[in-house]
Amino acid sequence: MTLPEVYQSPDGSGLAVETSDGEFIELGLGRWLPVMPALAKSPFWQNPKDPHLKGYVTQGLLGPTIPDYYVFNLAMADVRNQHVWSMPMIEVARDGAKPEAAVDKAFKRIEEIFAKYTVA
Repeated sequence: MTLPEVYQSPDGSGLAVETSDGEFIELGLGRWLPVMPALAKSPFWQNPKDPHLKGYVTQGLLGPTIPDYYVFNLAMADVRNQHVWSMPMIEVARDGAKPEAAVDKAFKRIEEIFAKYTVA
């Protein structure tokens, strides 16, 4: 695969990654959100011709954010880390398990995880 000229390093060996602050993120064309509010004020993120980028950066960085449940609940963090909801999907798709049985197994695993964490 040949990279477009704009992405080629000067010696032609591959991707050029020597960039200024935020330029590398902008090369992703909106795939990655900047982590510093100052970078979100660049013309790329504030382009009126592409309102999706401005909305994305406002929602994800500049506006108020709400943490996911696992931030506040250790049991939910454990459920997430063990990929409890991915496993039934894999069992159904790969192993041909019945969806109801796979979901029941997931609920049982969630109950086991939550039982490990007691609320004082």
